[in-house]
Amino acid sequence: MNHLVCQHLEAISREGYDPFDIKGQDWYVDLFGRQNLLFRKIRGLLAVLEDYLPPLPLRKVLKIKKQINPKGMGLIASAYLSRFRATKNQRYLNKAEKILDWLEQDRNKTYRGYSWGYPFHWQSKIFIPKGTPSSVVTGTIADAWIEHYLATKSEKSLKICKEIAIFFQKELKTVSTFLYLREKSYLLNTFLYRLWVRD
Repeated sequence: MNHLVCQHLEAISREGYDPFDIKGQDWYVDLFGRQNLLFRKIRGLLAVLEDYLPPLPLRKVLKIKKQINPKGMGLIASAYLSRFRATKNQRYLNKAEKILDWLEQDRNKTYRGYSWGYPFHWQSKIFIPKGTPSSVVTGTIADAWIEHYLATKSEKSLKICKEIAIFFQKELKTVSTFLYLREKSYLLNTFLYRLWVRD
């Protein structure tokens, strides 16, 4: 990550839109969220229609609010930590730690260990409520905590990495968002991560 990217990250808001945020609204789920073939086809047609409409005006008309996505925050924290490793500039470490503090507070507190999910409902062949822990989101954020521990040897970061491992080992099979795990690459990544965190 270069200096210009860092400047851009500092200038923009952490809140934003997501390609799935319309489908993740309560009203959308109420209208089109039934889990049968007909409604899956309707959702597919709506998704095609959405691709032909300008995204920002559409979100304004539908009153979609910008949200902070924990996965995006994890990626930004990792980017700052990468910049810190390259430059040894404490400023980047401070920015990463501010994001990590937010992530620690914003985690899902329903399940054992530390985990995170998307800030909107997810629709596919199954319905996944917003905030449901995801192996993809949690794994992305885990990378940032691991990088922080490797850069600082922080006992707090090590403890949080262990808490994330508890989620992967104890809760993933019951909370598992099958949508992500159906894909072979995610299944492999999740499997390898679960092996790694056992140590």
